[in-house]
Amino acid sequence: MSGRARRTGRRLFGLAKLLTATLVIAAITIAPVVGLSMVWRWSERLAAEPNAPTVDLSRQMQRTPVTRDHAGSDVGRAPQSTRVVAWRRMGPAVGEQHRHDLLMETIDALRDRSSDSLCALMTVDGTVVVGHRPDTGLALGDAQMLVTAAVALHELGPDHRFTTQIRAAAIRDGVVDGDLYVIGGGDPMLVSPDLEIAAQLGGVDVPPVLGGANALRTDVADLIDQVIASGLTAVLGDVIGDGRRYDDEYLILSEPPTDRIGPHAALLVNRGLLFGSSYGLNPVQSGANEVLRQLRRNDVSVAGRSRTRTDQDRPQVLQLLARVESAPLVELIEVMLAERDRVGFEMLLKEIGVASGRGGSRAGGLGQVADTLFAWGVNQDESVMLDGSGAAAGTRVSCAGLLAALSHIGSSTDRSPAFVEFSSAGVQVTAVTGLDAGARSLSGVFVGGPDGSALEELLTPLN
Repeated sequence: MSGRARRTGRRLFGLAKLLTATLVIAAITIAPVVGLSMVWRWSERLAAEPNAPTVDLSRQMQRTPVTRDHAGSDVGRAPQSTRVVAWRRMGPAVGEQHRHDLLMETIDALRDRSSDSLCALMTVDGTVVVGHRPDTGLALGDAQMLVTAAVALHELGPDHRFTTQIRAAAIRDGVVDGDLYVIGGGDPMLVSPDLEIAAQLGGVDVPPVLGGANALRTDVADLIDQVIASGLTAVLGDVIGDGRRYDDEYLILSEPPTDRIGPHAALLVNRGLLFGSSYGLNPVQSGANEVLRQLRRNDVSVAGRSRTRTDQDRPQVLQLLARVESAPLVELIEVMLAERDRVGFEMLLKEIGVASGRGGSRAGGLGQVADTLFAWGVNQDESVMLDGSGAAAGTRVSCAGLLAALSHIGSSTDRSPAFVEFSSAGVQVTAVTGLDAGARSLSGVFVGGPDGSALEELLTPLN
């Protein structure tokens, strides 16, 4: 290569280096200016847009929540209003965060009004957003019924039915040459056609759960009709009540004495009323008495007497003569909760024990209730369960236990209530369950805290 060519190459290389340096300097100098200009124009457009709307959730609340702007500063208190948030009508501009803020403002207002001696718990999609002493055991009394109901629905299923049977040795020419067995299946609603007369003669009131407009009775008359239809005309032995499905703890004493739970057993007719007297001490015997009376009333001759089954009774194979079933468990529980049916929940607790294989006893049922609550993640360190109805002195139920119970009652029945309010031991209990438009689950329990209107307001847009 000639000297002239080499000089030309060096000049071109020098020009390339100069051009590269110039471009680098320009990029370093001009890019920030252009970027700042773009940010400035974007901020001007953002400032010109209206703020996302705020929605008041304060209807009938004594403390009005504070409305906040996007920076989180207080911009004044929302006035009293009847407006509620409507998730489906809120535009995309509001966004998930704003919806969350609205929910949190309402929950904060409720939490602020909870007493230090009580408790509150709320979850969103299973995440705790309010936790005010949720695991502290409180003397809520009747709230234990909700726990028993939830575990029963879980263990037995909402369609479970209690079955009562009459069995005997084979009938020959309309005669049973032996004893007739009335086998109890734990039905708390088993009544005879003479319940009202028996109560009047005994000087007691018909239990509301059996006498109200919503009563779900299982009629002994159906058993008697089936027995007669089988051709039975005479029994040469006894009418034996069989209540071995449950133990023989027929009475549970509670305080105050007026709240003592009535006698109950796996065979329970008319809640243990004796015709012409008051409650018998042995409800299985009372049930056998009433079946015997109804048989004789319908012209079936019984040579023997009524009694309870003992270990000495060892019958051969027994033929089924009659059976009746209760209403489904989910329907029974609705009525039992409405009427605060202590006897029914004590029987339900023992049925939980039977279903779990622990035996039909109070201890067996309580053991399964405790295990089920543990499986549901409920801390029971300060909870005390002594029976199925909460009547026993010393019963303590936590917010966490109540929330788990209400949630599982809803999921078991497909009738999850949006709003539940009740009083237990003089303490107001308010609970919510439901879904928002985005299918986010909301569950909460506030014990002794706010009035129910605030929580009802919270769930109104979810319906």
